[in-house]
Amino acid sequence: MATAAGQQIPFFGMEHARDLLEKLEWEFERLTEAPNNKFAAFNFFVTAEHLLDWIYPGRNKTAREARRSSEPLLEVVSHLCNRAKHLRLGTTHTSVMKAEVGLAPPRAIYMGRSFHQAWGPRHSVLWIYVAPNLQPAFQDRITPIDLAKLTLAYWRAQPEVQ
Repeated sequence: MATAAGQQIPFFGMEHARDLLEKLEWEFERLTEAPNNKFAAFNFFVTAEHLLDWIYPGRNKTAREARRSSEPLLEVVSHLCNRAKHLRLGTTHTSVMKAEVGLAPPRAIYMGRSFHQAWGPRHSVLWIYVAPNLQPAFQDRITPIDLAKLTLAYWRAQPEVQ
């Protein structure tokens, strides 16, 4: 956290990007415990989006935007975060078509020599629908938990947060 003079002020001891990565891992555990919990998804993606602010603090907006625009994963995370915070898609974000509650597809079960769909009771699932231009990197839709796994793996591999 920076003051107007640019001096870093820790937030309860959190002052480095690795501290926010630790928070992201904590948020991931909450999402893992409840993968269809919209509040857990919100918290995870808002934290993930703000790692860039901790890596490129202050007036480094150009560096943050360049990094985001070069990584489809970061584009999707940014869009989800800003959509959640501002309750609308906005005009600057085009990577997510919609984020909604839907039904889980039927399970595939193996019977003998083939797979069949199990049409038992279905439950609600959170879905993120990704824009067609990003579908080479993503399927047309992804669950928050699957996107969170990709996001956490990405940030764990970045040297700036170690």
